[in-house]
Amino acid sequence: MNRSPMPLPEIIRSLETIAARRPGSFNPRTEIRVVVAPNAITPNVFLRFLLTRFDTSAREIEKVDMRDGRMTLGELYDALT
Repeated sequence: MNRSPMPLPEIIRSLETIAARRPGSFNPRTEIRVVVAPNAITPNVFLRFLLTRFDTSAREIEKVDMRDGRMTLGELYDALT
């Protein structure tokens, strides 16, 4: 069964919770390298988060060119939905 991904604002709130950041720290223009960082979320946890929130495989996520972390959360969301 295909699942619909969470809306982007809810995805961002979930990432802020995992990263222990105040609400509003991340937004659609926040680059992935800010989210996946030593003081935020580890790459392993970020991948697991994407796998559980989107109806996609690790292989599909790996195909997305995240531009060395310069892709924004909004662009990533669009690429995975």
